[in-house]
Amino acid sequence: MRERSRKYASRKGVRRLTTSRSRGRPPTIVDIARAAGVSRTTASAALGGSGRVSEATRERVRAVAEQLQYVANPSARHLQAGRTGAIGVYVSETLFGFGFYMEFVFGAAIAARREAFALTVMSSSGASPLTAGHVDGVIVVDPVVGDPNVRELVESGVPVVAAERCLDPGLTPRVTIETDYQRAQRELLDHLAERGARRPALIGLDMDISVAHRLDALYRRWCDEQHVEPRVRKVPLGSAPQAVHDEIRALLADPAPPDAILAAGDGIALAVQAAARGAGRTVGVDLLTASSIDSEPLRLVTPSITAIEAPPREIGGDAARVMLDVLRGEDVPPEILRPTPTIALRESTATTLALAV
Repeated sequence: MRERSRKYASRKGVRRLTTSRSRGRPPTIVDIARAAGVSRTTASAALGGSGRVSEATRERVRAVAEQLQYVANPSARHLQAGRTGAIGVYVSETLFGFGFYMEFVFGAAIAARREAFALTVMSSSGASPLTAGHVDGVIVVDPVVGDPNVRELVESGVPVVAAERCLDPGLTPRVTIETDYQRAQRELLDHLAERGARRPALIGLDMDISVAHRLDALYRRWCDEQHVEPRVRKVPLGSAPQAVHDEIRALLADPAPPDAILAAGDGIALAVQAAARGAGRTVGVDLLTASSIDSEPLRLVTPSITAIEAPPREIGGDAARVMLDVLRGEDVPPEILRPTPTIALRESTATTLALAV
């Protein structure tokens, strides 16, 4: 009988609140609690995803809130939880010029906004927003070895989620989330071998980050397993386009030039395509090329370039969701491995070299 009375009271409350809204007053958390037949504290916990509230009660409160078109005040909710309602994203200025990182930030911002959190892009120059207490936690993207800002952030006591591993000794972020690039890179090298490549080379950027080190180590290990001599060329970060072209042309001018080139980034893959033409090679015919990072230009160029598909917006969104779980006090493991990215097979590796020779 008591339950029936509560349901009836809720129905009556809904009718009264609807009338109030028609007069211009939006419903408050007190209105939601009255309509759902619970206390204000229970209603707040049910809508905020916190507290020891039964699932049935949580669903009832949320259903009432949705019916009444209740819009929570995120600022009040964050203040009640002792938070600022913002998370930071830190990317070293040496990396921020790459499109991958801007897309990462967009993905993180979208995920944060869905949880009523703002996102602050933190710069390595000037005053840090962290020191002013403006963020509840920080996502550090591709930590660069020796970056003093990364050390400051990790040692600050504010929760830090590292998107890819921090290689500095003694620095342990709250959570490290990694994408399984290594398995995808092995699959890509196996694909090149299946297409007839016997002298694959690796051209990468000289970057002191985990992903670059892992790519180099995986390539050398794969070459050892295949009894292939490794050929590694690294282009200094910030090199002029002409310097990148010169490095690639020198590699292709070798007496025993590579028959396939794996580029560490999309920009290098495009440079390989241009340099190959100048060296009298034809990508997709007598030279296979592939990239460890995909982007729109690789899909649009002719011939299109095979690449590992690891959408940066998805990676940024996953990192933000992990950070929000940490801030909610959920049991988050210290290391998370994202699924292996897929490989987009395109024209640059469509030919089997044994048949083209």
